[in-house]
Amino acid sequence: MKSQTDFRSAYAEGDGWASVAKSLMMQLSGPALAHRLGVLYVTPELSRDLGSILAFLRETTRVPHWVGGAGFGVLGLTADGMAREARAKPAAAVLSMALPANAFRLFSLQGRELGKLRATLAKWIKPSSLPMTGLIHADPANPQAALLVAGFAAASEAYLVGGITYTPEKREAEFKPHLADKMSGGGLSGLLLSPDVPLAVGVAQGVVTLGGWHKITDGEGGDILRLDGRPAHEVLKEEAGDLHSLLGFVHPAVPDAGLDTGGFVVHNLSGVDPVRGKLSVSFSAEPGQIVRFVRRDTKAAEEDMKRMIADVKKRLSVPPRGAVLISCIARGAALFGAPHREMEIAARMLNCPMVGFLAGGEIMRNRVQAHSAVLLAFG
Repeated sequence: MKSQTDFRSAYAEGDGWASVAKSLMMQLSGPALAHRLGVLYVTPELSRDLGSILAFLRETTRVPHWVGGAGFGVLGLTADGMAREARAKPAAAVLSMALPANAFRLFSLQGRELGKLRATLAKWIKPSSLPMTGLIHADPANPQAALLVAGFAAASEAYLVGGITYTPEKREAEFKPHLADKMSGGGLSGLLLSPDVPLAVGVAQGVVTLGGWHKITDGEGGDILRLDGRPAHEVLKEEAGDLHSLLGFVHPAVPDAGLDTGGFVVHNLSGVDPVRGKLSVSFSAEPGQIVRFVRRDTKAAEEDMKRMIADVKKRLSVPPRGAVLISCIARGAALFGAPHREMEIAARMLNCPMVGFLAGGEIMRNRVQAHSAVLLAFG
């Protein structure tokens, strides 16, 4: 267990929900009475027992408010401080914290409430004190999940961090993968934090840049034909090298329209056609749009993760006191080369209580993206 006065975290594995819940409770025993909020994530093997674990922890720890859900895996710190990434086993991780009662609001919605959301929030926080930050979970069973995320971001004017949770292939009607004081599913749930809560947000996409920005001078649909007036594949070859070995490692990126910091969003490169000189990409290649190339491999992933965490720490006025990390299910050992490596980097650099889960898509600001890790750190 990693422990500080205002934040505590715990991680447990076991044969079933009862042994896991008991281990979490023992690690959290004796938290400050001011702890009012807990974040709980479980692996798919415990997804149907989420309600039982919630009831047990609420009763035994006396922490009244809880958010979280079932991930494709969980991230946590053991009692002796080891960073763990749990997949395909019964496991759970928790972060409890002492936040004032007026510093947060829990929510669960299906989308119909979006029109009334701003008026509802105005009863809690003055519009002039925006923006808020949200820790948000989306249910993949809802085909409109990405639209709900965008709609919620617009209606609340909140900066969102979160992810798509787990759902089984054959899902019973009563299956509920989220918790926000009670079990929920089918839409969005989570936590809104007041601007008075000191925190910083970061995103790592596991890449390093290869060159500068280029303008698409000829493109149609998902094909880039020419960059800066030249065949697109020639520009890519100059920056990335061997075209036969780059697929899967080199990707196109476009500017993040919501930021003025030079940030970008990484997309997929699905094909290279040297005959026509074109590149097939996963976004609409409109003439005039700018694009750059990035590399994603183990070395790049570690560099990007360290860069992101260093930036988050720099933006906090004090060392981080607690953190939530949400990472893509496709990252982990497949990207970092070894189990637990991503969480080990985060735990070592942040050195604070932590919790997290593996997502089927990561939520950043107002959209759902992939192959990324998003971090919410409390100062």
